[in-house]
Order: sequence, then structure tokens, then C-alpha cells
Amino acid sequence: MHDKGARRTFRMGAVFFYALLCGIICLPLLICGLGWFSYNIFKENYTLRESILRFEEDFQKAQSIAERLENIEELLDENSVAGKDILLRRLAASSETDSASPSGAQADSADENRQAPQSPKDTPQETVPTISTDDYIKVENVQARALRENKLRIALDLRNADTRKIAVGRVSVVLLTADGSRHEPVFVPHNVGDFRISRFKRTVMRANLAHRLNLVNAQVILEVRREDDSVVYRNLFAVER
Repeated sequence: MHDKGARRTFRMGAVFFYALLCGIICLPLLICGLGWFSYNIFKENYTLRESILRFEEDFQKAQSIAERLENIEELLDENSVAGKDILLRRLAASSETDSASPSGAQADSADENRQAPQSPKDTPQETVPTISTDDYIKVENVQARALRENKLRIALDLRNADTRKIAVGRVSVVLLTADGSRHEPVFVPHNVGDFRISRFKRTVMRANLAHRLNLVNAQVILEVRREDDSVVYRNLFAVER
């Protein structure tokens, strides 16, 4: 059958023709490459999403643990809390168990290194006579730490050496800066250092420093006094940052 309609002729350059031919040939390869690239992106996105979910779960666990520890610390700071003595005894028992382990020995050695006098170059040029009357009160786990906003935190454990009697007294602190000047922190509440214990007490004292002090290489003089104001314990401790 012959077509008697109008005929049209299109002319195409050789360069354009070969380019179109190469494009048609390379199109399957391009599709395969894009598919492989998309699969890798999807796989990396899935891995990152799993990591983010795992990190969020770990963060929530850590946050809940920190909140519980903060609540326990606030309870320990309160004097009239039911069950406080039971909690303190359990904490004391756990600390004794940790001190019996090798890691506890290493921690004790680290505490001794912190409590040991530092070199004259890094410490205030002042000597403080050490006093320790173990037959009345024992002082353990002392930690002095500089907090943000010019705050100071002192934590220590007090143990009654004679459980047949009640140990009564108070804890006082003097801050020594690197230039040798002395400062008496005002703790809140002011009687937080007072104690009346039969066995054990965990004492945590916080103070807002009146002036903007430089606490680099600072130290604290920690004293424990009887009810008659006689000193039964005195030692020098570095302020951690």
C-alpha cells in the first residue's frame, strides 16, 4: 500500500546523533548508579536514626539518674526526713565495701594525694598544724569543690568514735586563696555544719562567696570543734574545679 500523503524529511547532525545514541546506551548505567547511591543514603540514614534513638535513650536514663541523685542529695541536706538514718547507714556500708576493693584503694590513694600538701609554688604560703582526735570523731571522704556562679561546696563524712556517747559539735571552714588571703564562707543555712550524731552523718555544706574570688589553687582549712569549742580535727584540703 502506497502512502500518498505529504512527506517530510528531518536532517540531524552526526554529532547530535552520536550524542543521542550514547545517552540512550548510558541511561541504564545512570539509573543503576542513582539506585545504588539512593540505597547507600537510605542505609546511612537508617544507621544515624538508630544511633540518635539510642543516644536519646541513654540521655534520658542519665537524666533520670541525675535527678534521683539530686533528690537524694537534697534529702541528705534536710534534717527532718523519715528514713534518713537508714539511707546514711546504707551509704556508709557501701562506701566501706568500695574502700575494701582495689578500686576503693586507688580512690583512697587519690584522696591522700589530693589531701597531701602541694608544692609551695602552687599553694598559699601558709602552714596549718594538723589535728586529728580519732577517739572523739573521725572525718572521712572530704571533698571541696568550686561550683559555678562563685559557689563553694564542702562534703564530708563524720563518724562517732565512741558509739556509747553522742558526739556534738560543729564544722567550720576557712578559704585560702592562692595569694594567701583568708575568707570565711557563709553557708546556707548557717548551722549546716552543726552535728549531733551517735554513729554516722554525711554533711554537705554550700556557700555563696561574697566576692568574685579566684579559686585556682585555692584551699580550705577544715576544722571540727567540740561543743566547748575545742578543736578535735584540723586539716588542709585543695579546692577542686
